[in-house]
Amino acid sequence: MQDFETTQFTAGEQTQYSCNSDYALQTRETTADAKCRPDGTWDFPTPCVRVCGNPPSGDLNSHLVNSDPAPYIPGSRAYYACNSDHNQETDLHKECNSNGGWDNRAVCCPTCQNFEDNQCKLDIIKGCGEDLVDDLWGKLGR
Repeated sequence: MQDFETTQFTAGEQTQYSCNSDYALQTRETTADAKCRPDGTWDFPTPCVRVCGNPPSGDLNSHLVNSDPAPYIPGSRAYYACNSDHNQETDLHKECNSNGGWDNRAVCCPTCQNFEDNQCKLDIIKGCGEDLVDDLWGKLGR
């Protein structure tokens, strides 16, 4: 690849480019073609986007089972499953965002057979967090 800073190009000429570290082409290709415009600026038809690091191993009581292929560009997903004796309480995927982080929580709560039992509620609070317990109790009409 030629150096954009030191090489002279004329309008209409093309050269290949790649993205800096922590970025990848939106197409996941390693290089793309850029074209010199008549005004001396470059047309980069494929943008570089910030990538996410490896997907987290899991959140509360969940574990990673699969993910889209690297590089992890915005919109890439990682998929999770609940650990044994736990129920799904949120969507079990995370998505790479444009800031290089992973959105969503993959949360699984302890299984509870008797929702009238105060110990059951305490186990869920301890295992899931109070914010999810309020949502869960709302869904159950409690």
